[in-house]
Amino acid sequence: MILDLYYQTGQFAKKASVTIRTLRYYDQIGLLSPSHHTKTGHRLYTDHDLFRLEQILALKYLGFPLSEIKTVLDEGPQDIKQALALQKRMVKEKLQQMRLLLSTIEHAEHLLSDGQLRWKSIIQLIQAVQMSNQHGDLDWRKYYSEEAAKKVEERQKTYTAEEAARDQLRWEKVIATFKQAYAQQLPFDHPTVKEAAQEWQQLIYEFTQGDPAIFSGLKKTYEEGVFSLPYSEDEGNYINRALEYHQQTKDGRG
Repeated sequence: MILDLYYQTGQFAKKASVTIRTLRYYDQIGLLSPSHHTKTGHRLYTDHDLFRLEQILALKYLGFPLSEIKTVLDEGPQDIKQALALQKRMVKEKLQQMRLLLSTIEHAEHLLSDGQLRWKSIIQLIQAVQMSNQHGDLDWRKYYSEEAAKKVEERQKTYTAEEAARDQLRWEKVIATFKQAYAQQLPFDHPTVKEAAQEWQQLIYEFTQGDPAIFSGLKKTYEEGVFSLPYSEDEGNYINRALEYHQQTKDGRG
């Protein structure tokens, strides 16, 4: 009679498509305990237990950790609604990260040269993407004033993964142009150097929006070696002199 009302552990596991080991673990942590035990200590599960297990598996699929699943199921529908809202936001953030990763991979494909990967450039690309997408490993705020850091954070809220990858590719191109110009020792008034300088200054302006405090913070991050620069010291000196030359020309001092 009791087998008509209860599932033995093996039957229950098979019906729910989980392992017996999983059921035992869920019992151990108090997530899903059988409704009944036989006199010999064997677990017996009901249809109500099956429904709870289905809820557990559904929430687990949505990405909830087991500790949160227990709280959600024990505390009721309102908490489930709130938990799902939180999980929805987390999923959206994860999707944005995955879109950024996809853009990174696509842009890395553009860095192929004669069938060989330019690893240094790709590493720089990945580093920049990580820097734009994480807040824990590096406290970049310490290089900015409090007001400037708030402005940067506000701007980051609307700065999409696609825009980050697009701008990193722009940096890749302008740096590659400068490196080639240095190798050829092009004069600063050469059209190629002028165009590269204008693009560099445009990228800086788009980040700082002309705010001196943000520019000052950005300058500190480079001066203190926060970023690994994708060019040599000599190339960097050439770039700085070219930028200074075109700034003076722009200001009418050249």
